[in-house]
Amino acid sequence: MAESASTTNGAAQNSYAEDRHQATTDRHAERPPKTDDPSHELLYGVNDVPPWYTCLLLGFQQFLTMLNGSVAMPLMVTPLTCMADDDPARGYIIGATLFVSGITTLLQATFGTRLPIVQGPSWTYLAPIAAVMQLPQWKCPDDDLLANMSSEERSALWQPRVNELLGALAVASVIQLLLGATGAVGLLLRFISPITVVCTITVLGIGFFESFRGMMSSHWPVSLLTMFLVILFSQYLRDVKIPFPYCTRKSKGVIRVPIFKLLPVLLSIMLSWSLCAILTHLDVLPAGSAARTDLNINALSEAVWLRVPLPGHWGAPTVHIGPVLGMTAAVLASIVESIGDYYACAKMSGASAPPVHAMNRGITIEGLGGILSGLFGAANASTSYSGNIGIIGVTRVGSRRVVQFSAVYMILFGLVGKFGALFVSIPAAIYGGAFVALFAMIAGMGLSPLQYIDMNSPRNMFVVGFSVLIALVIPGHIEKNPELLTTGIPTLDQMTYVVLSTAMFVAGLISAVLDNTIPGTDKERGVDRWRALTAGAAAGADSDPTYRLPWGMRLLERWRWTRLLPFSPTFEGFPELGDTNCCRRPRSRQCSVELKKAAAISPA
Repeated sequence: MAESASTTNGAAQNSYAEDRHQATTDRHAERPPKTDDPSHELLYGVNDVPPWYTCLLLGFQQFLTMLNGSVAMPLMVTPLTCMADDDPARGYIIGATLFVSGITTLLQATFGTRLPIVQGPSWTYLAPIAAVMQLPQWKCPDDDLLANMSSEERSALWQPRVNELLGALAVASVIQLLLGATGAVGLLLRFISPITVVCTITVLGIGFFESFRGMMSSHWPVSLLTMFLVILFSQYLRDVKIPFPYCTRKSKGVIRVPIFKLLPVLLSIMLSWSLCAILTHLDVLPAGSAARTDLNINALSEAVWLRVPLPGHWGAPTVHIGPVLGMTAAVLASIVESIGDYYACAKMSGASAPPVHAMNRGITIEGLGGILSGLFGAANASTSYSGNIGIIGVTRVGSRRVVQFSAVYMILFGLVGKFGALFVSIPAAIYGGAFVALFAMIAGMGLSPLQYIDMNSPRNMFVVGFSVLIALVIPGHIEKNPELLTTGIPTLDQMTYVVLSTAMFVAGLISAVLDNTIPGTDKERGVDRWRALTAGAAAGADSDPTYRLPWGMRLLERWRWTRLLPFSPTFEGFPELGDTNCCRRPRSRQCSVELKKAAAISPA
């Protein structure tokens, strides 16, 4: 009996080893061949690990790109809570925002989608925050009355308001976490087609140009200089390699590094920032000029050297149903944005289309980040930063290790307030010029799924054109005329305002409704080829090594019940009605291999 059991176990182990070897062989055999055009090659793919010194530079570039939004968002929220501009609490909120963003980014890149996505404060939440602070019980007193208040009275005024926002944010983020953990987000993917992705990502790229125009118009020469440098470095000089001498114990020589391809945004920002600092020091720029680097220098003096964010820093958050529902509308808009970002980041970093379980984990991590924001006093939830995805397209570096280094920068700068406050001196015009170049890449990349769609079809032309145009018209009109949504029910007004003022949400919703209701064949809509490319999602852990967890995969593959967890890499989809053997039937490795081959099909 013992010998028979040993023989059976040995045969099973040999069979398992052969299956693993075959899967590995298939994975390498199915890799698409590298192109001879260097402009289309990734220097580092999502699973590649660049040298540590390269990660330091590229991670700092990613950090610098998200820093402006991470600092600007708290500075826009604090005045709504009646906080004074010179209140040191602003520095704490900025530090808490960077600290939580770093933790969420690290969790996202390591355990969430495992794509190189940077997490930062979401601008989607600004609208419900402003709406909540306009309620009668939270509206700030007149400026004259505020000016005569002492610092203690002012603190007693804004702390309850901040706690109200933190409580609503934390509860709404719990809803987001549950939507991801239960797989409800994955069910939405059944209604997302290439047309929906095209409309959503395209609007993402062009929807921010109004904001960039405002940033650039603050000082056009500096903005145009920064934009010119980004284009020069990333496009015209991308193949130029700069020689750097090196010397080790075994050898010495010269290594040529494509520094302009690796660091176009960082070099552009640093050069423009240095020029503005020199002109400010020489008083060439007039007083009050938006290009001066000393306009926000008071943030540096206010910041402390070391401050660790703690839960409940200003007391326990408060919760009321109205603000929670308003934040929930922002959560739904943020989820739509993030799903589009996941597809965009996967394409940029050379990974296959993200499977359902990876997106479920990604939304779950973002919900966890929102809960941490509410607990630590960050006053804003986190979402995927599209500008950082654009950097991947420009630099051709899609390694998750770079983003993990960037997360460490966020955590450190969140703890060391002096260093984080230093970058507040970068003029907004510099960010405007850099972001225009980056989001141009996003807008162009958003059109790439058109290759799957029959654009000779009048049906498809109408759906794409109408969805994009209406998504650019409605949000702008709603923001300028908020009284159109006045129904007498503040909670309903807040939710409607948030949804209709988010261009990506409008584009995704309208395109999904039209594409799923207007008659059209799967071939015409591009759904057949799209499903072939994303079929590997059903293969669970064998679909793509990118989305496998770094630890514990052997246990997850051994435990059959993990195939029912929507966030597990072994997730095989929800069982059909009447299927009672979903936990009993053995996993078909042959099916997994066939699904992997289907996922490797490239468009003709």
